[in-house]
Amino acid sequence: MLTALVLSLCGILAFSPQVVVSIFNTIEFSSIQQCGPFSVTFSGGKAPLALPLTLTIIPFNSTPISIPIPNDAWNPATSTGAAVTFLPLPAGATFVASLDDANGYPTGLVSDVIAIDSSSNSSCLPPPSESTQRSFNVDPTTIAQCAPFNVTFDQAAGVGVPRVRGFMPRGFSLFMDETSESPSTGAATYVMEGLRGLEVALLLDDGQGHRETTPIMSILGDSTSTASCIHVNISQISSAHLSNSSTSSLAANTSKGISSGALVAIAVVSSSIVGGVLILLGLYIWRERKRRQALKIQMDAERQSRYDEKPRGVSDDFMVLPPAPMSPIKSPTLLGVRHNPAYVNAKFTKSPMSPEFIQYPRIDDDRLSFQRSPALQSAGLRSLGREASLGRSKRRPSMQTLRSLDIEQILARATIYEEDRRREREEAEAEAADAVQAAPSYKPSRSTPPPAFNLDSPRKDVKELNVPQSPAYSFVTTTNDQPGVDVPYTPVSDYTRISSLAPPPRARLADDGSRTSSYTGAAL
Repeated sequence: MLTALVLSLCGILAFSPQVVVSIFNTIEFSSIQQCGPFSVTFSGGKAPLALPLTLTIIPFNSTPISIPIPNDAWNPATSTGAAVTFLPLPAGATFVASLDDANGYPTGLVSDVIAIDSSSNSSCLPPPSESTQRSFNVDPTTIAQCAPFNVTFDQAAGVGVPRVRGFMPRGFSLFMDETSESPSTGAATYVMEGLRGLEVALLLDDGQGHRETTPIMSILGDSTSTASCIHVNISQISSAHLSNSSTSSLAANTSKGISSGALVAIAVVSSSIVGGVLILLGLYIWRERKRRQALKIQMDAERQSRYDEKPRGVSDDFMVLPPAPMSPIKSPTLLGVRHNPAYVNAKFTKSPMSPEFIQYPRIDDDRLSFQRSPALQSAGLRSLGREASLGRSKRRPSMQTLRSLDIEQILARATIYEEDRRREREEAEAEAADAVQAAPSYKPSRSTPPPAFNLDSPRKDVKELNVPQSPAYSFVTTTNDQPGVDVPYTPVSDYTRISSLAPPPRARLADDGSRTSSYTGAAL
C-alpha cells in the first residue's frame, strides 16, 4: 500500500500542473489581542518575483482582509523579513493567515487557527453595521474529497461568478477547479481538491469587489472517494491536521487514483524484476550443473590414471600374476625324475653301430632346474611384493607374456606325465620279461652265419660279435640257460617292445660284425 501511495504521488507530481506552496522556508505568525499588534516573520528561501507581498487574513464566515507588505520588509542579505500590522477584528474572532505574492499565490503554508484575545483597546474596531445579505452561498454537506460542490451567487445584485480558493489550517492553500457555470441561474460548480478529514475555509471573490469567506468546514468522504484531483505536495500538510482516519483514507484513495499508465508501468517493472531473478536463477543452476559435470569427468580421469599407472621400478614382464596352481608344485626329486644318463649325451645320440637305437629329445638340466638367477629371482620377489602391497593384480590383455612360474607349472605337469610313462615302461618291461621266459628256448649255432634274411639259420655266438661299448645294450637271458640275445636297451615304445621280444635279423648282425674290426664285449 505504501509503495502504491509513493508511486501515485510521484505520478501526480510528474504529470500534473505544479502549485508552488512554499517560497520561504518558514513563516511564523504571532498571537494577537484585540487591536493589538500582529506580526509575521519569514526567513530562508527567496522572495517571489511578483511583489509586493500580501498578508491575507481569512476570518471565518466574514470578509477577508488583505494587508500589503512593503518591499523593504525582506532583507536579501540575511534572507529574513518581518512585518507588523493591526487587525480590525473583535475579541473572540478566529482566522487563518497566509503570506501571498502580488498574484495571490501562497509563498508558504497556511497558519494555524488563531483566536483574538480580549483587550480593553477597541480603537481599531469598525462601527457595528447591520447584517447584510451574503453574496455567495455554499452548502457544507456537499464539501467532499474530489467531489463537485455548487456555489450560488446573486446575479441580480451584480455578483459574478467567483473564483474559489481554499485555506487549510497548517496546510496548503489552492484554487479550486471550476467545472461549470451558469450566470443566468447564478450557480457554478467546482471540485473540492482536498483530502477527507481535513478542514477548509473558502474565499470567494468575483473580482468586482464582492469578497466573502465561508465558515471552516470539514471535508467529507469515505473509502470509495477518489484522490485523482489532488495536485499539491501532500508532504507539506501538517501532521497535526491529519487524523488516523484521514491518513488511512489518504493511502487508500491515492492508490485508487493511480492512472492506467502508472499501473502498466508498475506491472512492467514488476515483471522485469521477476523475469531477471528467474533468469539469474536459471544461469546459476546451469553453471552449477556444468561445474559438477566437469568435476565428475576430472575425478573419473584421475581414478583411471591411478588404475593405469605402472609401479616404479617393476618391469612389465612381472606385472601379471599367474593363476594359483591347482595343486602344490612338487619337487623333482619327490616325483622320481632323474637326470639324463650318460648314454644320451652327444656322442651317443647318433651311433652308426646301433641303427635300432631310437633317439629321444634330451631333457636339459637347466629346464628341470627350479633355481632362478639372482637378478631374476630378486625381480620376481620385488614384483610379488609390489603386487601384494597394491592389493590387486594388473592385467593387460594386449600383452600376453610367458612367466617363469608358468614354465615351472608346465615342467611340473611334464614330470607328472613322465612319471606315468615311467610306470607304463616298467609294466611293459615286466610283461616282456614274462613273455621271454614263456617262449621256447633255443641255442644259436656257432657255425658260419647263414645267408642274409634267413631267420631259421643258427645265430653267431655273442662273443664273436663286434658290439659297441655302449651301456645301451643289455643281455637277455633265455630259458634253459641258453645263450642270451644282446639287444639295445631303449626307453619303452612300440618298437622297443617288439625288438625285445624277437631277436634282431641275423643279416644285420652279420653286417655289424663285418664292419667292426675287433671287439670283445662282455655281457651286461
